[in-house]
Amino acid sequence: EAGDHSYGRKAYMAYVTEGLGNLLEWDEIMMFQRKNGSFFNCPSTTAATLVNHYNDKALQYLNCLVSKFGSAVPTVYPLNIYCQLSWVDALEKMGISQYFVSEIKSILGTTYV
Repeated sequence: EAGDHSYGRKAYMAYVTEGLGNLLEWDEIMMFQRKNGSFFNCPSTTAATLVNHYNDKALQYLNCLVSKFGSAVPTVYPLNIYCQLSWVDALEKMGISQYFVSEIKSILGTTYV
């Protein structure tokens, strides 16, 4: 349990990187990078990480967003993440998630990997 608390703290600190600058161990933050190059699917967190710890995948993620949206990017990208997670949550709460196992695995795999 203490290990889980430590991981949760590290994840939170990574998520709020924008204002922490030199207070973070940037090499540790890298474990939270998603397959798409982002950190928590958040452009601002990804940009803050990139400024402090250069990473090609993070730069590629941000360049993709700027190409797609111009100078005003969304706070979360891909945009459908929260909708999909809400869907998973609703299925769990209704007690019918066992009928959607492959769909749920796909959503969670895309979101958290």
